[in-house]
Amino acid sequence: MPAMNLIGRLQTVSDAYCAKLQLRREQASYQIFNDQRRLGTVFAREGGLTVANFEKAMNWFAANWPEDLEWPKGVERPEPQDNVANAPVSEAAA
Repeated sequence: MPAMNLIGRLQTVSDAYCAKLQLRREQASYQIFNDQRRLGTVFAREGGLTVANFEKAMNWFAANWPEDLEWPKGVERPEPQDNVANAPVSEAAA
C-alpha cells in the first residue's frame, strides 16, 4: 500500500467514522473544530490544516472511535490524550 499523506490519513479516518455512525462530515467537523466546513475544505484542497489541528482531529477520532469498528489499516492511531474532550458526535450537532 502506498504511503498516505497526512490529509489522506485524516480523510480515511473521518470517512470510516462517519460511515459507521451514518453521520455527515460536517457533523464531525463541527465537533472537532467548532466549524462544520473545516474538514470538507481541507479534503477538497481548498484550505490547509496546521499540524496542531491535524493532531487535534486525529486525537479526537481516536478518543471517540467506536469499539466495534477497526481503525483503518495503514493509518497510525494516536495514543489516548488526557486533554482530548471525549464528546462524540450527536445527531443534533451541526
